[in-house]
Amino acid sequence: MVLAEIISSTLLLVAFIDPFVSLAALMSIHRSQKINIRRTVASSIAIAGALMLLFIILGTSLLTFFNISLGAFKIGGGFVILILGIQNVLGIEFGNPKEMSGIAVVIGTPLIAGPGVATTLMLMKDNYGFLIPLVATVLSLGITWIFLITGEKIEKIMGRQMMLVFSRIIGLFLTGFAAQLIVEGIKSFF
Repeated sequence: MVLAEIISSTLLLVAFIDPFVSLAALMSIHRSQKINIRRTVASSIAIAGALMLLFIILGTSLLTFFNISLGAFKIGGGFVILILGIQNVLGIEFGNPKEMSGIAVVIGTPLIAGPGVATTLMLMKDNYGFLIPLVATVLSLGITWIFLITGEKIEKIMGRQMMLVFSRIIGLFLTGFAAQLIVEGIKSFF
């Protein structure tokens, strides 16, 4: 049972991380600025890992501090995740991430450790305790690291269009997960 929870949690985190989007951003930046991919990926993963660990450690205690119920957080987080899923599916972007500085920071957050990952990790800790979200975080970051390090090869094999297709399919799953969170949050008040 624990193995199944680790696998499903890891896959859910990988869906939120959406390495296709991070890879597209990394390759675009590399083409225009000739960055050191290995160093940028390592820094991005370290930044994302530190944030993800913080989300796991603090978990719902942040919610308690701000007097936010888990149900309300599920609804709010569900709407944020729904917006992220819609962005992926439709290929649109809200806000202006180009204003952020530091390439590794932009890839590390919001692309890898964004609001969807934060919400998911807090809920995972509430459901499973500390160990399963921690293992899922390490595995999902490992998968993302491998994906980004081999990004140039993946982009050559798949092509940019196919990467966008996969990203949009992942977006559909995110919208479904978001709807489930919203429903669970509403049910918690009745």
